[in-house]
Amino acid sequence: MFLITIQTIFVYLLLAWVLYDLGQRADWTNKFKYAIIGLIIYSIFWGLRYGVGRDCISYIEEYDLFRRSGYLVRDTTERGYSSIIKFFAGLDLHSFFYMAFVAFFQIFGTYFFFKKDKRLLPYIGLIFILSTTCITYGNGMRQEMAFSFLMLSLYCAREKHYILHYLMIALAISMHNSAILLLVFLPIFLID
Repeated sequence: MFLITIQTIFVYLLLAWVLYDLGQRADWTNKFKYAIIGLIIYSIFWGLRYGVGRDCISYIEEYDLFRRSGYLVRDTTERGYSSIIKFFAGLDLHSFFYMAFVAFFQIFGTYFFFKKDKRLLPYIGLIFILSTTCITYGNGMRQEMAFSFLMLSLYCAREKHYILHYLMIALAISMHNSAILLLVFLPIFLID
């Protein structure tokens, strides 16, 4: 058990350093692609992990069951999220690819929101790992996909792309029904 704890700490510290370093490179060179490389590395790591919380395991088991049988455990799974499951399972891909894609997209919205203020990118990745927020993302996968779309919708609103803003909200709702509250409360916060 002690050895597993030491290995886990090492892996998380290494991942935090990688995201921090690539975030700094994105800031110094003014090239967002370095942040994307960091997200890909994070996604590979997160796609390979197993057993990080009960919800994570149930998502993998749900995916594997659908891949084998074509049966979704919950009929209530939101259409957008179930489409992701169906897409990857339809290609008969291992759950790694499904989990890595979800992990990438969950944090992509936050990185993209701060794309114009690249000096924050190193700290987003560092805090995301060291505060163990990444574990929350691994368990609340649908909720965090909706949050990513929220961040993208805020970016679109800030850039005055209002049609895209509402499209992102619709996609957030397709990931988790609770995002419907964005239609009510978000316009209040966007008033200048």
